[in-house]
Amino acid sequence: MHTDATSSEEPQFRPVQSREHMPGTSHWPRDSAVPGSLAGELCMYEPQCVIGCGSFGVVIRAKVRDTGKTVAIKRVLIDPRFQPRELVLLRDNLYSSRRRRNTLTASMASHRHCCGDGRSDMGNSGDGTMTNDEADLAGSVGGTTHSSTNASRHPCIVELLDYFCAAGTDRERYLYMVMDHLPLDVRRLQHRYVRELRQRMPLILVRIIMFQLARALTFLHHREICHRDVKPGNVLIDPETGVVKLCDFGSAKVMQPVSAHGPREKNVAYICSRYYRAPELLFGSLYYHCSIDMWSFGCVLVELLCGDIFFKGESTVDQMTEIIKVLGEPTEQELFAMNPQSATALLSTRGPAFSTSSFSNHSTPSNDYLQRYHALRIKSAQWQSILPPGTPQSAIALIGQLLRYTPKERLPAAEVLEHEFFDELFAEDARLPNGAPLPASMFHPSEDESVLLPSWLLARMTAAMENSVRMNEQGRNPLRCTELAK
Repeated sequence: MHTDATSSEEPQFRPVQSREHMPGTSHWPRDSAVPGSLAGELCMYEPQCVIGCGSFGVVIRAKVRDTGKTVAIKRVLIDPRFQPRELVLLRDNLYSSRRRRNTLTASMASHRHCCGDGRSDMGNSGDGTMTNDEADLAGSVGGTTHSSTNASRHPCIVELLDYFCAAGTDRERYLYMVMDHLPLDVRRLQHRYVRELRQRMPLILVRIIMFQLARALTFLHHREICHRDVKPGNVLIDPETGVVKLCDFGSAKVMQPVSAHGPREKNVAYICSRYYRAPELLFGSLYYHCSIDMWSFGCVLVELLCGDIFFKGESTVDQMTEIIKVLGEPTEQELFAMNPQSATALLSTRGPAFSTSSFSNHSTPSNDYLQRYHALRIKSAQWQSILPPGTPQSAIALIGQLLRYTPKERLPAAEVLEHEFFDELFAEDARLPNGAPLPASMFHPSEDESVLLPSWLLARMTAAMENSVRMNEQGRNPLRCTELAK
């Protein structure tokens, strides 16, 4: 949400000098540039600073003028050729509220006059009727196949609070999505521990983050939604309270259910940030499912335990080599489980005399490349020898169940929640690093989880939630620390 999908650099946080100048994007539209009701919609929010930017657009921290509540506003340019996937997914698959649909529909009709010549910049003739593209954007398509009108928000997923459409002075139309604001993402929190405090993230905080991330993925995967960009930069956190939320659904997709023969829907392979990209994607697989998120989840867990990105390849082929250095040479069965087409090409060129042929897609690892780096001769390493001293055996076991070549062998998100690695979160004396009680929302079961999770875990979560509520009500929060939230 805060950075470009392939960027590993720290985002530049820049103050907004005025409503007339937005760094990195078109300025916040003046009231005079926005007709009638839309001027009021935009003026509800006072922009403060740009907190992220990338190819998608820009994310702005703002305050609601009436309440003073801090929110994050994601602003993206509307391309009339495509539906805004993130909005449709958040609105129609994760939340029951569609209260903005009528406003958006009206705003799009009124914005035809923003061009100044009476033409719609989406191709309409300017007669006041909506085009098909505009109707789709307004939400008429969102409720056809995957609509979940009875859906309830999940405490571990960023909430869509509002959305509207507005025109900039460059005559382009923008979609504004108003969401929860949390002060940090996990990547920046990790950097502060490592660079400023010169220490690894406390193990209790790793557990808090990963448990809530697993809950978010459980919720998504139950609805056949694959996030496709799980990484520390897309996990928001309030270090004061321990609340964690998954954000940035710009790459997410509602997947078709897996058949008996595996995923049957063709997807794009070049997805997910490289360091967290599952090996089947690196091998060019077009048929995958939510297990790619669980590989990314495992990469995030190892990164938080080690204090740095774990698989740090400089290219697609180098990324695969880094994985092979740890997991060893994939077996023939594992190669076919990742991508049968690539496996056939790779195995056909193996032997004493290596062929110089490569895959038709040059972004996938070729056999001669792997042979040159001796990657296929490497056997798997022991996680105990790789992870920092003192890493709990339960963490090592969990990583081993996540970072596997065969997608269907990776532990599903719902089963991750049952893992013993999280046992310490349910102790009565469990606390945040600042001494505060764990957040009650961390344990509050959603409707989906009430069906998915075993009764013993639901009872455990309910007891932990009640304990957290009780501790917060008693004011047993002796150490309030704002250092990490600054």
